[in-house]
Amino acid sequence: MGLSGLEIYKKLPQTNCGDCDVPTCLAFAMKLAAGGAELSKCPHVSEEAKAELAESSAPPIRGISIGSGDNAFKVGEETVLYRHEKRFENPTGIAVMLADDDSDFDAKLERILSVSIDRIGLNLSVDAIAVKGSDANKFAQAVEKVASKTEKGIILASEDAALIKAAIEKVADRKPLIMAATASNFEDMAAIAKEKSAALVVKGKDINEAADISEKVSGKGVQDIIIDTGARDLGAVLSDQTVVRRLALKKKFRPLGYPTVVMANEMAK
Repeated sequence: MGLSGLEIYKKLPQTNCGDCDVPTCLAFAMKLAAGGAELSKCPHVSEEAKAELAESSAPPIRGISIGSGDNAFKVGEETVLYRHEKRFENPTGIAVMLADDDSDFDAKLERILSVSIDRIGLNLSVDAIAVKGSDANKFAQAVEKVASKTEKGIILASEDAALIKAAIEKVADRKPLIMAATASNFEDMAAIAKEKSAALVVKGKDINEAADISEKVSGKGVQDIIIDTGARDLGAVLSDQTVVRRLALKKKFRPLGYPTVVMANEMAK
C-alpha cells in the first residue's frame, strides 16, 4: 500500500516554495498520495527521498514505451478517470496484426504502412505491427521482414514461448512487445521478457485471472506489463476497461495498475 499524504510530506523539503505549482508541500504531498501529481514536479526533493517515494509517487497506471527511437510510442501514465479532471497523458496506440503464414503478407504489410488519415488536425497511422506466429522459422522470418520494412513498433503474438524465443532474437534491440503470458506459460514468458527487457502482455480469462498473472509476472522481475482481461465482446470489453481503470486509479490496486490492450480484430470475427 502507498504512503499517506502526511507520510509523504515528512520526506519533502517542507519549504512551501511553490515551484511545483502547488502552494504548500503538504498540499503537494496530498496530491501525490492521490495520484494527482508527479514527484518530478518538485525540483528540491533529495535523491534519498526520491528512492523512498518512488512507488507512492508513481502514476497509478505505469507508463510503458513500445518500440525504439523516434517511432517509439508510450501508453499508460494516466492519473485521472475522466479527461476533464486533468488530461489524458498518452494517446491510444494502434496496431494491426498479420499472420506469419498469410500468403499475402508482403502486400498487406505495404498497404498497412501506407495508410495515413488526417482527422481534426491529427495524423493517424499505425504505431505497431503485430505478427502472429504459427511456426518458429516462419515467425522469425516474418518478424525480420517487418523490421526491415519499418521502424514502427513490433508486437510478437504467440502463447508458445519457443516461438517467441525464435522471433525476439531478430528484434530484441527494437523493444518489442510480447503477447502473451497466460496462466499456463507465464514463467517462461516472464523469463524471456526479463532477459530481453521487453514489455509483456498478460492475458487472463477474466479480470481476476489477469490480475493474478500480473502479480506473478511482476514477482518474476518484469515491470513493463500490459493487461488483457480476455474479454472479446464489446459490452464485456467496455465493462472490463472501466473496472480496471477504476481499480487502478481509485483503489491504487497495483496488479491492475498497467495499460490495457483490446483485441478489436478478435471482436470483429
